[in-house]
Amino acid sequence: MTLEFIEGQIEFDDFSLLAQLIDFRSDLYSLKEDMLQISYKGNFLLDVGWYPSFDPDGCFQIRAVKEFDWENPLYFGQANSFTEAIHRIRDAQNVILAEHIPNRKYQLQPIRVPSGWTVSINNLYEVELSEETVEWYCSSVLIGGFRQGTGACFDSRLEPEGDPSGDFVVEFLTMKFDSKGKPIKNSEELVSILKTKSRDEFIRAIENYMLKN
Repeated sequence: MTLEFIEGQIEFDDFSLLAQLIDFRSDLYSLKEDMLQISYKGNFLLDVGWYPSFDPDGCFQIRAVKEFDWENPLYFGQANSFTEAIHRIRDAQNVILAEHIPNRKYQLQPIRVPSGWTVSINNLYEVELSEETVEWYCSSVLIGGFRQGTGACFDSRLEPEGDPSGDFVVEFLTMKFDSKGKPIKNSEELVSILKTKSRDEFIRAIENYMLKN
């Protein structure tokens, strides 16, 4: 799995070297904060690093930022494996291309978000799933969100990813937050799963879950 899907300018890339290692966590000097950076028109950056650096128990962190505003990233994701990091990089790029570069063919799906909820990622577009439009569904997460006050959250995807005959899948979960309001790693607990072929049912289920939680 490579970075051939990248549409920006790769400024530096030590991340791809990890694919050649059988166990990249054993090479501590490769586990550094500055692994990959990609620039896009409009002063956008996609950044990948390992945190804490040189710690085999750490993880990849993926950020998309505008105008070097690292305190308020447009996208933030984490990954524990090289393959998962590739998916998160694709998600981050989708955020940059879809939300912040004009003249895209389709717009992001509007969704009713009650007070207290945060939609942390939205890669769901206003287009029906078909063989002609399936490329717009090639994200590891279509839409996801959380409510810190209740610990309720959800993740969603097309399964199998990129399959025009696949199912829309939503996982409804709970998770815990630390004293600073940050999600606690691996604290998620599954509440229920919805699988449907109906895009409308998929959206309604997410909106209803947010309204009730």
